[in-house]
Formats: sequence, structure tokens, C-alpha cells
Amino acid sequence: MSGRIPAVVLGGTGYVAGELLRLIAAHPRFELAAVMSDSQPGEALAAAFPHLASAYPDERFKSQAQVQEIVSEARESAVFSAAPHGVSAALINALLTGAARTSARPRVVDISADFRYATPQAYAAVYRHAHAAPARLAEFTCALPEHLRELPTAHVGHPGCFATAILLASVPLLAGGLIAPTLFVSGITGSTGSGRKPVEGTHHPLRHGDLYSYGALRHRHVPEVTACARAACGVDAHFAFVPHSGPFARGIHVTVQAQLARSLDTPGLLAALREFYAHAPFVRVEAAAPRVKDVATSNYAHLSGAVAGGTVAVLCAIDNLNKGAAGPAGDHRSHRSRTGVDLMTHAIQQPSAVPVAQAVSDCLAPVFAQYPLEVSSAQGVWLHSAAGTRVLDLYGGHAVAALGYGHPAWTAALTAQAQSCHFQTNAVAMRVRARAAAALVRFSQLPLSSVFFVNSGAEANENALKIALRMTSRPQVTALEGGFHGRTAAAGAVTWGAAAGWYGFPRAPFEVNFIARRDPRSIAAQVTEQTAAVIVEPVQGLAGAVDLGAAFLGALRRRCDEVGALLIFDEVQCGVGRTGAPFAANLYGVVPDMLTTAKALGNGFPCAALMMSARVSATLKPESLGTTFGGGPMACAAIEAVIAAIESQGLLGQVRRIGAYIRATCITGPVTGHQGAGLLIGLRTRGPAKQVQAQLLERGILAGTASDPNVLRLLPPFILEEQHVDLLSDALGRLPA
Repeated sequence: MSGRIPAVVLGGTGYVAGELLRLIAAHPRFELAAVMSDSQPGEALAAAFPHLASAYPDERFKSQAQVQEIVSEARESAVFSAAPHGVSAALINALLTGAARTSARPRVVDISADFRYATPQAYAAVYRHAHAAPARLAEFTCALPEHLRELPTAHVGHPGCFATAILLASVPLLAGGLIAPTLFVSGITGSTGSGRKPVEGTHHPLRHGDLYSYGALRHRHVPEVTACARAACGVDAHFAFVPHSGPFARGIHVTVQAQLARSLDTPGLLAALREFYAHAPFVRVEAAAPRVKDVATSNYAHLSGAVAGGTVAVLCAIDNLNKGAAGPAGDHRSHRSRTGVDLMTHAIQQPSAVPVAQAVSDCLAPVFAQYPLEVSSAQGVWLHSAAGTRVLDLYGGHAVAALGYGHPAWTAALTAQAQSCHFQTNAVAMRVRARAAAALVRFSQLPLSSVFFVNSGAEANENALKIALRMTSRPQVTALEGGFHGRTAAAGAVTWGAAAGWYGFPRAPFEVNFIARRDPRSIAAQVTEQTAAVIVEPVQGLAGAVDLGAAFLGALRRRCDEVGALLIFDEVQCGVGRTGAPFAANLYGVVPDMLTTAKALGNGFPCAALMMSARVSATLKPESLGTTFGGGPMACAAIEAVIAAIESQGLLGQVRRIGAYIRATCITGPVTGHQGAGLLIGLRTRGPAKQVQAQLLERGILAGTASDPNVLRLLPPFILEEQHVDLLSDALGRLPA
């Protein structure tokens, strides 16, 4: 098991089991030990879940006896039951009984209805049959992780999907004494809430284009909602609930209405909700009404609300399979929300240190300081070391791996282009090159009308500087303190500290002066009628994710216009979606004359681009610029695929969301603050960031450092999810402050 905790899934063929398996595949501390299905033992898991074939290529369903043996032999394990109610309790009881004989200590999260009630009588009143393991009820706590202050039992029973949405919306109102304890609830669920087996009247093909209620005022979730609300806030409330079947596959939307018990307006309501869930990272409170599509497949709950005429309405949208089932199972397991509850506290061990890669005798020049990690393969956001460990990549190969590793569409695009024509000179026309340029111009949403493709960020900056000097016939270039622009002659000349460090050339090709960072007062003195260009990273990367801001960048734009200098944005590191906008120029509303970009542009395939305004490109003539490999068909196919993936997968929004989540949850342990934008983040540390970096790597997380010794730099793939950030937050929280 490679030092990770064995994870077992019961009831392994349903929708919820599929979600559990997806989450376990991405968790660094858990490794799938068994998926139980007594109806399909020996059958391939991939046959039931084709989308998990790459994660579990050889996994087969196991029988109850096989699972019992695995759980009994493991000192500790995590058991997740997605078996049907009435079946789950018997399975769990058998596993716990067998484990007790060998002193094994499995921890259980039950997602069925079997452990949602305190007494067997309460269970039987709802489900009309006796509980299969009544003596076990006292060993389980039923609650949402956001509403727990402590976990008094070894095991958890999770509320149902409708119950989750209703409780998230209603408990803050009841706990704050804001409403009368009679609540009117309307809820709509997608077809996956009816299970995987087709049932007339509930399966998706029959629901499509339709909306209807069922079980009005007598839904089986109401008793558990009442009990969980009482446990969470001590109020006996009455819930009048009318559920509906909706014409969509995934998600739940709930509206809770009640009479106000004290004076309140809409801003006050939203403020109360935000305060209640201030430490619950998976709950968002927004002014806009929540939409099911915005939470589909995620572990987030979106809340909003309104007050009018003495009535309050709170709206909640969740994904029924994730937040309503599998996701909170993970919250209970590794949760860092309102209470920091961690169901598996006794089971989770610190990951073993990542072994130092053995030195090998090779022909590589000894110019790179290397991490103690040798990577043999990678998938998604995970690196796999030669020693067999798995490492969460929050550095992205110097901000390059925007789509992560093994992205299917990117891989397919490169494969198809390699089979079609892997290379041709710029002296012949190629549609893939023209398409890539058009896609980049369109994606930028900036008035930059032409593209010159090159091989690297340094080459793009070199050409931008050359154009500016030629256009203006001026001798001087102005750069910023802390900036990094590359290691070639011109790019190195405008890199802060290069002359005193590694530059190596006997003289710079032009005069260079530097502006103090974020100091508008120094702009006028340094940018004059002798200045050909100002080159600036809108968010400085190597300096430690230093956000220069709209005011400073706008002042640079105005001064360049005043003196006739060209403004060059070096977005090699901060561009192509890294800040949550197409480019930082969009984010700050400042348009440069030229913009350079690379890194994320090709997702690892070497490529770069110089984008120019029409005024600049009008000065170019044939042979005024040149490159052999720039704009090669493979590079252009990669660029097309990256832009298409960012747009089709909504990755700009994901960058903004995950960046905000990092800033909200990772100021812990040795981290005292943050800077940067999007997923170009600098975490400020009390002590040396290199020490924190080394400690994280020992725990299976790769981060970067910066020229600022107290900044830990994060440049992760855009596909990073909240569950991955939780691993970082948890690891930082365990480090000495």
C-alpha cells in the first residue's frame, strides 16, 4: 500500500461509489484496497465505471468475504459505505465485528440512511423495517462536517443529499434565532438522486423536459433533518418539505422560507450566513442566486438569500452525488472547515519522506540545483517518483503545466499533428499556424492584432526589445527592480540583479535603468524622451508573485504615451490564464503595445509568442524578424489545444476560485500572508521559505521558492481542485509556526 491508508468502498456499483472512487484516486494518503460488490465479484471495475479505467486499470470488484479479510488484516483502514439502506448496516456490522477479533481499527463513513438516526425505533418509523445493527447506532454521529464542533464517535453517518442542502440553508437561521421555527422548504433534485437502476417515473429519460413533485410533506429525509438541526443548534423545528424531480442529471436546488423572528434585511442576512460559514471552505455565500450548473461535480455549496415583508428565503445549490454524498465523506476524513474535524485522525500517518534521487553519472552540464526528487511519470496534478512515491505538484514545472499532466485533448492534438506533419518552415503556409495565431488573438480579448511565434519567453522579450529600439531609434530601456525577463543578451540586460550575478556579457546592448517597484513617483524620472521601451511583468514571478497593481501599471501606460515610449508586458509567467484572466493586462485594464508569453501557452511543449498592436506590426517587413522552430506545427497544435481546454473547461473561473481558496485556507502554520493573483501565489513565511519547501516535500507536496527568501511560490496546474488545496493547508498547519 506504499505507506498509505487502505480505503474500502462498499456498495461499489452505484453513482455515489463512482464519486467516492474518483476522490480516493486523487488522495495522497489513501490507496484503494477493495471495492465490494456481491453481485459482480471478479468483474472489472472499469466495466461499471469506464471513466475510472486509467485510475484503476486492474481493479476488480471483491466479495464480502474478501473485503472482510482485507479490513481485518489492516491495522487501520477507511471504510466508505455506499450500499443501500437496510444492507449497509449489516455489512458494516460484520466488518467491525470481524475487525475486532484481530484488533484492527477501521473508521467508517456511512452514506446510506442506516446510521442517521439515534434509535432503532426512529429508523424503523421511517423505513418500516427493523434496523440491522441497532447496537452500533451509538458508535455513529450523524451531522454535516460544517456543523460539527467535535466528533464524539469513531464513525460517521452522513445526512442524505436533500438533507444536506436543507441543513446548510436552515441551521444558520435557527442557530442565530433569526426565524420562527417553522420552515417551508421546496427542493428540486436531478435524476442521479434516484440511483443508477432505471425506475419508471424517476429515471432521467422519463424526467427530461418535465418537473413534478412527489412525497409532498412526507419525504423520508424530514426526520433526519429535524434531528440534525436539533443536534446542531438545539432548536426543535418543523420542516414542511415538498421535493420535486427536475429535468437535469446532477444537482439539488433548495429554497427555505420562514418568518423572521427579529428585524433583518438582505445584506444582514448574507452577512449572517457568511459569518456562520466563515471557516467552512466548501460553503460560499454570494449575492447572486445559486445555480446548479455552477456546483455540478464539485464539493461546494452555494448559498444566497433575500428578505422582504418579514419573510426570509435562503437558497442553496449543491451537487447531490458529491456535496450530498461522497464529498462530505472526504470532508469528515480530511476536513479543515469550521471545526477542523478529521475522522481519520488516528488512521492518517505523516507521508514518508520523499527519497533523495540518487546521483547518476551523466553528460548533463552541472548548472541546475535540483530538488531531492526524481520524476518518472505524471498524471493530472500528481508526479510519480522513481522511488514509487506520489507528489502533489504545486509548482507546475515553473508555471508550465497549465493543464496538468496527461491531458487527453492536448495529447491527442500533438499525436494527430505528429502523424500529419511534425514540422515545416515558416517559409510555407500552414493552416495550423494561422489557426493558432487567430485563437491566441481572440483569446486575449486585447487590441493586439498580430502574433510572432518563437521558442521561449526570453526570445519573445528579445524580439520585443529589438522592435522597440528600432521603432524609436532611442538608446535606453527601462525595467523594474525585481523583474526577470530571461538569460539572453537583451532579456538578461533588463533582468534585475543579472549584471552582478550571471549575466556574463561584457556590456549590455543598450542603456538600462530601473524603476523602484510600486513607486509611481520614480516613473517620470526614469521614463524620458530617451526611453525606447518600458518592460514589466504585471505580476513579477521570480520575485515572489509580486502584484504591481492597476494604478502603477496605468501610470506606466500614461508616461509611455507622454514620452512616446513603447510599453511591453512580459507575461511569460503570469499570462495565458495564470491570473484568472486571459492575461494580466485584462485583469488590470491596461493595454501594452507588445505582450510576450510562453510557459502555460504550450502546457510543456516549447513555444512562445510576441503579440503586437497594429501600430507596431505595421513597422515590420519581411526578414525583419526570424526563427527556425518558432511557429512549428507541433507547437501550434499545442497552443490551440491549450486555449481550447481553458475555454471549454472553464479554467479561468477555476483559477480564480482555487486561487481564492488557497488564500482563504493556507494562512496557517509558518505562513503569515499571501500575494500575487490567480494561481501565481506567493505565501509569506515567518522563517526561510526554503525550509518550509523542504518540509512540504517530505510530506509529498512540491512548491517553489522565490528571490525573496520569505516567499513560498505556488504555480500549480489550472485543474487543481479544493481537495488538493486541503492537503497543502493540512500540511502547513502541521508545520511549526
